[in-house]
Amino acid sequence: MQTNLIDLLSDINRTLAASKDVWANIRSALQIARTSLDLKFGVILLEQPETEKLVAAAAAGLEAGRFRRLDVKADSSILREVFETGKALNIGAISNQPSLDFLVSAEG
Repeated sequence: MQTNLIDLLSDINRTLAASKDVWANIRSALQIARTSLDLKFGVILLEQPETEKLVAAAAAGLEAGRFRRLDVKADSSILREVFETGKALNIGAISNQPSLDFLVSAEG
């Protein structure tokens, strides 16, 4: 686990600028953050301007099926509150959310 946050941010910055494939760079940067911070998985959610709906844009550590389920459920879950308030959410809180319990099982 990488503990020096300056080095981590430098690695992420370098990765985001690595190529012209923006989404590949974002996925790689997310994977670096996941590994360095010893996270089970990481997700980037974006709000679509036209619909104001949260959608899963990228993930690291989630298989395709769980990623698609998250994309469908993100907007109507506690993640909407996290998105609006900017407050962190830990895995314990996710396990208490029936609509997101499939994410907890992503651990194993």
